[in-house]
Amino acid sequence: MLAVQTPAGGPWEYNPEEDERWLGEMAKVVWAVREHKPEEVNRAGRSFTSLISGPINPLDWSDNELAEYNWSRYVINNWRACHA
Repeated sequence: MLAVQTPAGGPWEYNPEEDERWLGEMAKVVWAVREHKPEEVNRAGRSFTSLISGPINPLDWSDNELAEYNWSRYVINNWRACHA
């Protein structure tokens, strides 16, 4: 049930037409799907933090470190999108 405010700014009341419109709009939303197991998300978090807090400037990272950074960001962002 969705409540909407009356035009005069009065109390909130139920409006079935607005409820149907809102439900129709929600059906168009593309929801994120979890792509990784919790263990992978944890590994990505550990990898991300160790890379970011490490002594090496990101501009000096090796190709492997850069690939690990990009992978960890992808996994973390997917987890965040699923839990937003």
